[in-house]
Amino acid sequence: MSNLVIKVSTEEINNKAAQLEKEKGEMETLMNEMRAKVNSLSDFWKSQSGTNYVDKYQNVTREITASLDNLSRHIQNLRTSASIYAEKNDVTTSDVNKLSTTKMFNN
Repeated sequence: MSNLVIKVSTEEINNKAAQLEKEKGEMETLMNEMRAKVNSLSDFWKSQSGTNYVDKYQNVTREITASLDNLSRHIQNLRTSASIYAEKNDVTTSDVNKLSTTKMFNN
C-alpha cells in the first residue's frame, strides 16, 4: 500500500468550492428553464401521455434537486474544512514562532 499524500492549500479548496457553487447555480438556472418549458407543455399536450411526461419530469426534478442539495452541503463542507485548516495552521505557525532557537544547536 502506498503512502499517498495530497497537499492542497486553503485557497485551492475555496476556489474549488466557488467553482462548484457557480456550476450548481448554472444547473439551477437550467432546471428553472426546463421547468417553465415543461409547465408550458401542459397547455398544449392534453392527454395521458402528456400527464405521464410531466409526472416523470417532476420525479427527475426531485432527484436532481436532492443531488444539488447534497452538492450544497459538499460546498459548505469544503469551505468549513478550509477555514478550520487555515485557523489551525495559523495557530501552529504562531506556536512554532514562539519557540526559542537559542539553545537548539548549542550543547
